[in-house]
Amino acid sequence: MAIGLVSLVFGTVITLFASAMGSLPWFFVGTAVAGSGFGAAFHGALRFVLPTAEEHERSGVLSTVFVVCYLAFGLPAVAAGLRVTHGAGLLTTSREYGLAVIALAALALLGLARPLRGPEASKTTNW
Repeated sequence: MAIGLVSLVFGTVITLFASAMGSLPWFFVGTAVAGSGFGAAFHGALRFVLPTAEEHERSGVLSTVFVVCYLAFGLPAVAAGLRVTHGAGLLTTSREYGLAVIALAALALLGLARPLRGPEASKTTNW
C-alpha cells in the first residue's frame, strides 16, 4: 500500500509538471505511474480492511468500501467540473485537484507510519 501511495504522489507530480510544460509524453508517463500507484494503494487498502471483518460481515464491509470510494471519486469530480466551468479554468483546477491528491496521499502515508493498537494490530500489518 505504501509503495502505491508513493507512486500516486510521484505520478501526480509528474502529471502536473507535464501539464505545466505542455509535454504530452510526460503527461502519459505521469498518468500511468499515478494510475498504477492508485491501483496498488487501493488493493493494499482492501487487503488492510477486509481481514479485520468477520467472515459473515465481509460482503457488507466490501460494499460499504465501494460506496465510499464511488462517492470519493464522484463528488470531487463534480466539484472540479463546476470549478472549471464557473471561473477557475482547466489548468488551475487540475493543479488544485492534483495538489489535493498529493496532500491526501501524503496524509494516508502518515497514517500508515503510526503503529496499530488493539485487536486489529494482530490481524493486519501497516506495510
